[in-house]
Amino acid sequence: MADEQIVQSLKTIACSSGDDIQVWNIGTGESTKTLTGHTKVVGPVMQLSDGTLATGGDTTVRLWNLQTGECLRTLEGHTAMIISLLELADGRIASGSGDQTIRIWNKTGECVHTLQSYSPVMCLTQLVDGTLVSGGLDTLIRFYNVTTGEDIKILTEHTGFVRSLLQLKDRRLISGGNDNIICIWENDTCVKKLTGHTGCINSMIQLSDGKIASASDDTTIRIWNIESGDSQVLTGHKSYVTCIKLGSNETIISGGFDNTVHVWKDGKSIKELNCGAYVYTFAVLME
Repeated sequence: MADEQIVQSLKTIACSSGDDIQVWNIGTGESTKTLTGHTKVVGPVMQLSDGTLATGGDTTVRLWNLQTGECLRTLEGHTAMIISLLELADGRIASGSGDQTIRIWNKTGECVHTLQSYSPVMCLTQLVDGTLVSGGLDTLIRFYNVTTGEDIKILTEHTGFVRSLLQLKDRRLISGGNDNIICIWENDTCVKKLTGHTGCINSMIQLSDGKIASASDDTTIRIWNIESGDSQVLTGHKSYVTCIKLGSNETIISGGFDNTVHVWKDGKSIKELNCGAYVYTFAVLME
């Protein structure tokens, strides 16, 4: 398939854009909708399994109807900026904040658990077994039981804050941090470190061939062979690369503080979209 055909087949994305959320058609490069309501910079953006968009900005989580642009619900309780969001396997939402807590919200918007993280919560993921995992500004990785709210354990290895977490298809956990290192964990031990980035590792995804892609403050994306540690470097962004997602047709989509979203195919950028403001993160929307 030609590059232009691939671009035209790509899905719509919802990007954080200052205090607002912009919905973009990647194929046409047009902004189709603006969601307003947050009073400070929007951080995490995530589409829930029911199609609702969840966003974190100021101290609130907002849920949006993407068809109408209406804010359906505002989840209040945090006392500092929302940094991370995650939909749990049972449909509940976990939000991590600079107030050093993780809140678990049920489907009606009620906070059912407040978990103490003892440090601003930079990232969240859920393991296949249901365990919630957080990465903190204090360099620690914490594990929680989301049913009881209890702490389970802590992993230590990073020397900078932990900014990204991902469970691989083989169930190993990987973590990326402000120490510019990706740690691969087995049995609670960091068994390998992937080095090459020269800036904080903000986001990671696993590709269909088992390799991982990482986005960094060093303005690059790296595609890693996990076993050998070798990496391919993708260049095109001119500032921090803050977020990376999988697109259709084996594409990678990235966003950054250079106000752009790039679409990558076979190691090259085939589309650049100027969003007019920092792209903190974005969600690739369902059809």
